[in-house]
Amino acid sequence: MKKQLTAGRIAGYLFCLSLICMAVCGVSYARYASSVNGSAIATVAAVAGEMRNTAIDVSGMQPGDTKTVEFAVANYSGGKTSEVAQEYTVTVKTSGNLPFTFTLTPKAGTENPAGSLKNTSGVWKSTAGFLPAAEQTTHSYTLTITWPAGQTAPDYMDEIDTVTLIVDV
Repeated sequence: MKKQLTAGRIAGYLFCLSLICMAVCGVSYARYASSVNGSAIATVAAVAGEMRNTAIDVSGMQPGDTKTVEFAVANYSGGKTSEVAQEYTVTVKTSGNLPFTFTLTPKAGTENPAGSLKNTSGVWKSTAGFLPAAEQTTHSYTLTITWPAGQTAPDYMDEIDTVTLIVDV
């Protein structure tokens, strides 16, 4: 009896042939296997410092009054010093209900301080100050809030205002 080559037989032969090829190739290439072992340590620069928004109480101020607020910007916190250099700006936001003016004065010993405050559309913002990397540094400032004596319009009599000090790093 003559055996016929049917589609099932052809598929079976191809399957057997592929198993034989995989076994031969797998054994012949096995001697070229290699492995690599190693270890490494990666570190990233730590950023530290405490800067936050501070609301300033200006209730009770009248024309001609001045209020001072002292604050500091530092590049360390909890014993950790920032390992990256940081630039920061000081911003004073107000509701704009009262005619306050603001002056930012760095204290003696503050190197690379933020510049004076400039009023742009009701937001008082400084130019950038600079804190060096890996060196504990504190920049101390005095913010002076002034209500000019000549600003006595009756519209201001029952007005309230909010003043917020913001340090952006």
